[in-house]
Amino acid sequence: CYVRGNSKDHSIGPLPNVVQHFVDQGKVILVLGRMHLNKSTAMKRIKENAFVFLVDNLSKDDPFLLYAALASGNDAKFVSLDLMREHICLIDDTTVRKLFHRWQLSHQYLFSIDRNTKRFELQEPKKYQFNAQMT
Repeated sequence: CYVRGNSKDHSIGPLPNVVQHFVDQGKVILVLGRMHLNKSTAMKRIKENAFVFLVDNLSKDDPFLLYAALASGNDAKFVSLDLMREHICLIDDTTVRKLFHRWQLSHQYLFSIDRNTKRFELQEPKKYQFNAQMT
């Protein structure tokens, strides 16, 4: 599980609720973020329910996220609003780029937050591939 917090107010948004969602499912959770997350009072509860790995506030955390998700096996999933476009465009090999994108679609949870109720909704990774067929 991975969610970026807001570095200005040290808000971690829906992270505690997202972690609890996966705790309720009996999942093993890794929260990956930046050091400023430690300033939130909710981090104590998160650390009781998840492994936590924090990088320096100035560090790029996406490579850590991608490595952790890939190294954790095919059943591992990750939560992020980041669509990783910056990383996908760095892959020169077209076949590898397509493979990465397919892997991403089948392993990434996206989420949205209702502005009125402040509730979050998880969008599960795709279970099927979407391919246009040509004849």
